Amino acid sequence: MGFDPRGVGASAPITCLSDVEQDAILAGDPKPDNEAEFAQRLTDSQNFVNKCLAKTANIEQFSTFNAAHDMELLRQSLGESQLNYMGFPTVHI
Repeated sequence: MGFDPRGVGASAPITCLSDVEQDAILAGDPKPDNEAEFAQRLTDSQNFVNKCLAKTANIEQFSTFNAAHDMELLRQSLGESQLNYMGFPTVHI
């Protein structure tokens, strides 16, 4: 049995950026080497957050806490003493 945590896979995935914006971030320098690059990373991060907030209703419901709560409900519903979880990272931001 498997499930998709809130916001990923088949459970109405969160998509904050367009493909072009995502490609630009992935192609960028991941390590700022000076103050100007660091300042740009902060600006880029804030833009990312703003786009996620604008595009995702009830974003506060997509959290580790809520994923754990959902898993606990699944565990109880199945009558199991514990569940195993194996997650896979996704390249979509």
